Formats: sequence, structure tokens, C-alpha cells
Amino acid sequence: MEGPAMNKLQQRLVRWLLVIGLMLGFTLGSGAAAPADTYGLFVSGLGGDEKFTTSFVETGRLLYESAIASGMDEDALLWLSEDASQDRRIRGRSTKDLVLSSLGELKDQMKKDDLLWIVFIGHGSYRDQTSKINLPGPDLTDRDLGLALAAFPNDRAIVFVNTASASGGFLEAVSGEGRVVLTATKSAAQKNETVFGTFFASAFAEGKADSNQDGFVSALEAFVHANELVKGYYEDRNLLVTENALLDDNGDGQGSLDPDVLGGEDGSIDGALAAKLVLGAAALSSVERTPENLAMLERKSELQRKLDALRRQKATLEENLYLQELQSILVEIARIDRNLRQQSEESAPSSTASQESGS
Repeated sequence: MEGPAMNKLQQRLVRWLLVIGLMLGFTLGSGAAAPADTYGLFVSGLGGDEKFTTSFVETGRLLYESAIASGMDEDALLWLSEDASQDRRIRGRSTKDLVLSSLGELKDQMKKDDLLWIVFIGHGSYRDQTSKINLPGPDLTDRDLGLALAAFPNDRAIVFVNTASASGGFLEAVSGEGRVVLTATKSAAQKNETVFGTFFASAFAEGKADSNQDGFVSALEAFVHANELVKGYYEDRNLLVTENALLDDNGDGQGSLDPDVLGGEDGSIDGALAAKLVLGAAALSSVERTPENLAMLERKSELQRKLDALRRQKATLEENLYLQELQSILVEIARIDRNLRQQSEESAPSSTASQESGS
């Protein structure tokens, strides 16, 4: 009796720790460290007519302003569009050549553990087994983008978001280790215009997508928020749903319609890495980078790697041992997060004061 009773008690404790951890904002998944710096490449594609051109620019503007509001520096953002005169913050025309050269420059600029958000807004197409994003001049293909991203080292995290029609055709080409891939459609066969992009951008602007209330919106939170609004859009108009978004972050190129914040019991389900990566400054960026805090961040990354390994071993471990190890890791992660948050709260007033004195 003692063994089973202990199992139930441990299971309740582990479940409680998971809930508390998510409320506090720590995420469980890939062992990558919190990004050192975050970059953004936002591409508003070819509209074809004034309605779509205006819409694509407005979506790009919303993403750009949300990134700035969440702490990103303008020097870390690159917004390209069909007509660069539509906003002073647009850096150039969204041609295939400029997109690819910009990716090359970002690759050279980024360091280990940096994060890059790439968001394409516009029309897409599929023909002759090739998926494309419609840009001024030659279109950008899934193969073009796959080759460009393959040049990035695996220790640079990438969130790639294609909000266009037929965008599901990009999934296999761009999926990979350390990448989160979001597509507005589940396949290249879904060729109708999408509304996913507008709702995805609104996730960052309105703050309603911040489900764990940590002050930041992750790729997973934005995905879930946009999906809910897409579903409502079609239901309210009694329309047949013609777009089903996918999220892939385990590198298998398959994608999930319903990802899981914990990555499933064995870490094989999409969602854990996407829950960790946010648009803007990293969630712990307000913590002063003292040797003590950097050591805690490194220890947290080490624990998250141990958690991944433990999940993969679950089927081969005795249940009590698995639960004891899981409990030990989660308790230490929660303790580190609590200490880091205390440091962040203590440093916030002095940071605000220094900003006011410098203005």
C-alpha cells in the first residue's frame, strides 16, 4: 500500500509544481538558454491591390510597434515592404534579393543563443511542387528560404512565421533544430486568403494572449490566440474554414494543430520551445547581468536540459524514481525563477529612475 500511496502523493505534488511553475512564467522544454539578444525581420509582401497592400503594411506596423513596446531596439528590427515610402520605419522594398541578403547579414550579426523572429505577411502560392511567398519581382520559394536558414548555426534560435495562403508548404523546408515554425495553413493546398496574420499580430499588441501573465507574449501564446480568433471569424460568418494553422518546434517538419506547452510527457509534442521564445526582450532581460544572476540562468538551462533527458528516459525508469527526479528538477527551477524575479523587482525602480534622469 505504501508504494502506490506514495506514487499518488508524488503525482499530485508534481502536478502542483507544474501548475505553479506555469503561473510563475517558467517554461519547460528545449534546454536552450534565454536569448541574449532578439532580432526581427518583418516582411510585408506584394498586395496586388490597394486593399491587401494596406492590410499587409498595417500588420507589419503592428508587429514592429509591438516589438518596440516590448523592449526591442530599432537597430535590431528590419521591416521590408512593397512600397518603402508608406512608413519611415520601412528599411527597403521587400524583394527576394533584399530578403535573402538581409538574412545573410543577420546571420553574421547574431551570436550564440540570440533569437531571430522572421514574419512574412502577404499572399502565397503553390505550383509545380514549389511553395512561394509573393514579393515584388521574383517570388521567394520554400527552397530559397530553407537554404538561407540552413546557413544559421544551430545555437541561434529562430521563430519563422508565414501568415500567407498555402504557407503550410514551407513547413518541411524550414523546420529544424532550435526553430519554431508557424504556418497559417496546414498544407500548400489551402490556397484561399488567410486571416491568421492579422490575429497573430494582434496577440502582441493587445496583451490578451499573455496567458501566463508574465508580461510577454510567446510564440505559442500568439499561436493559440490567433487560432481562437480565426475559429471565431469563420463561425461568426457561417463560413467553411479554409485555413488551419500549424506549429512545429521539435524539428520533425510535421507540425501540430494543437501544440502542448509542456511538449507532452516525453517532450515529443510541439509547443515547449515555442512557449519559451517571446517577441521582444527576453523575459528575464530586466535582471541585472551580475555574475550571480548569470550563474543562475546557466543553472536553469542545465536543469531544463536534464528535464528533457529525463522525459526521454521515462519509459525505461521505475515510476517512483522518475517522479522523484522530476520533482527535484522542478523544485530547483521554481526556486531559481523566484530568485530571478525578486532580483528583477528590486532593480526595476532604479532602472526607471535612471531612464527618467536620462530623458
